[in-house]
Amino acid sequence: MANSANAELLELSMKVEGMQVKDLLIQLIKESTSNPPGIRRELSVGKELIELLVSRAYGGYGVPHGNNEPILLAPGFLAGDWSLSVLKGWLNKIKYDANTAGVLSNVMSTDQMLDILARKLNELNEKTNQKVTGIGHSRGGMLMKLLGDRYPDKMDHVITLGSPLSWPFGINPEFTPALLPVAIMQILSKGHGEARKEIKHLARLIAEPEVPLTSIRADKDGIVKPTSCIRSDAKNIEVHGSHCGLLVNKEVYAHLGSLLREIKAPKLIVA
Repeated sequence: MANSANAELLELSMKVEGMQVKDLLIQLIKESTSNPPGIRRELSVGKELIELLVSRAYGGYGVPHGNNEPILLAPGFLAGDWSLSVLKGWLNKIKYDANTAGVLSNVMSTDQMLDILARKLNELNEKTNQKVTGIGHSRGGMLMKLLGDRYPDKMDHVITLGSPLSWPFGINPEFTPALLPVAIMQILSKGHGEARKEIKHLARLIAEPEVPLTSIRADKDGIVKPTSCIRSDAKNIEVHGSHCGLLVNKEVYAHLGSLLREIKAPKLIVA
């Protein structure tokens, strides 16, 4: 799947040089994969939050605890650090040093977002003298994978939540109208040069990871096609829930506790 997707991205990047902005956007929309109507699926996020708040995992019971190891979080597309507040609070509760990078809204170009995340990564690395674990939701997970590829000496693992790592255009067409204006604004403001950069980043995204990678996907994801999150070179985990709910999903939190234990062992202790 990765080789096929990489070839398609390479072909697309070769075409960009002579394409008009309108043609490029039409091409990107055509590449979006179809998914059954998903907006209703995302309405379950409230239920998922309630189930999390009353779960044993959220209370920290039976969950491996850390020893103040650094973790860097990245929000999904259009979202900011505020969307990570529940997850960040829980990670700190179970004795990790969870950090955000000061993202108001994840709408900037890939280069700009990577610069923001890299500054925080370098800060954590220098402060703790430890490798950092990156956790990102949706586009934030895609950025974390690229960050790990760029700084394999500073990161020990990347965990993505609902990120289309194997085919980045695997988005539910229902949400294309919401994504299209942002794409137009970015390409028009930066020009074709920026479009070529973004396509190169997408090619890097689906390439083999430089640090261990875990991809967690939701079976009822209404925004990202679940199969686009599966990679042969990653540990793949499926949970029951919605795309937005991945940040407050009790199954995700249980998996994170176990994953972080494996990543950070032997420093962890079980509460």
